[in-house]
Amino acid sequence: MNKGMIRNTGLLAAAIVCFLISLLLEHFSFYNLAENGIARRFQETLQDKEHHTYALFDEMEEVLARVNKDSMADPGQYFTLLHSQMNEGTSGKGLDLFIVRDDTLRFWTGNAVSAETLLANERERDGMVFAGNSWLLKRERKVGDCRLISLILIKHEYQYENRFLRNDFQADFHVPAGTLIMQGSDQTGRTILDSWQQEVCKLDFSQIPPYSPFQSYFSLFLFFAGILLFLLYVRHLIKSITDPVWKNTGIAMGAIIMILLNAIMLKMAIPDQIGDLEIFNPVLFAASNVFPTLADLLITTFFIFFLAYIFHAEFSLPDKFNRTAFRVLQVIFFIGLVFYFQFTILLFRSLVVHSSISFETYRVLDITVFTFLGLLILAFHFTSR
Repeated sequence: MNKGMIRNTGLLAAAIVCFLISLLLEHFSFYNLAENGIARRFQETLQDKEHHTYALFDEMEEVLARVNKDSMADPGQYFTLLHSQMNEGTSGKGLDLFIVRDDTLRFWTGNAVSAETLLANERERDGMVFAGNSWLLKRERKVGDCRLISLILIKHEYQYENRFLRNDFQADFHVPAGTLIMQGSDQTGRTILDSWQQEVCKLDFSQIPPYSPFQSYFSLFLFFAGILLFLLYVRHLIKSITDPVWKNTGIAMGAIIMILLNAIMLKMAIPDQIGDLEIFNPVLFAASNVFPTLADLLITTFFIFFLAYIFHAEFSLPDKFNRTAFRVLQVIFFIGLVFYFQFTILLFRSLVVHSSISFETYRVLDITVFTFLGLLILAFHFTSR
């Protein structure tokens, strides 16, 4: 087996493997497979935050024990003694500390929850509370006539979302968007325990997207990699043919195969993990039933480019070719080139009119990856001429 055959077989095998994996990934969800791990890491992180809270309570209690009670009548003394030390211990950790004395808030490290809300939940010494549009784990310690309170941020939860208000978990928990916090013995989900092995809440993963962004984009990469590897296989297979007549026949057969394969791919059902991406969304681009999405146009562009490249590189006429037939062939190619040029112009117009892609380069903030993808499609078409 020569090197050319090994290379061609490798390209075909790699194309089939990439394409099949991209299709089979529809039946596996990385999120579902990782639910146990996500819940376990969430619980470990939560317990670490509890331990850190108790360590800060110890530091606060130690500072307060060295101070005369009468001198603490001035609320400013709490900030003088504790602010620098406690702010360093809570900054960026989704943790706020409070001191309540005589039903008055004396010290705080954050303003995520108002004093009224904090004091209104006085009966709830420990446990999950929903306050200030957030799920919080409350921990409290009694020190003399002072109450040391900690609120550990679990998740923000708003009635509506926008670019500024997001229903996200605190970053340290690494929980996928869409996960719900449930409470009550009748609720289903992964049970989360605190450092005392008491149930805090349940995590419900039923509402999260079935596929992670990594899985979707990885599948998309394999999908297009399979197409490109197959086109390279056809290119090298035709190149390996030495006889000019058979090579031209191979080009014609390759063109028929590419046209049929492209038609099949335009009609085939796209796997869900890929079909949910914006490149397959008709809102981004939809010119006709032939090209309902930008991805369909990109696939067809690949086939046209490789067909034109193979024809340019490998097609040749016999040395003794009829002059009249050569003239006829020239006229046919010229007419075909004119029609293809018009098609390219219509394609450019369609990309501007029938899409939400911005091609106005002076509007820098409106430029997206799809702008460059649209320009790449046009570049392939102009190169194919």
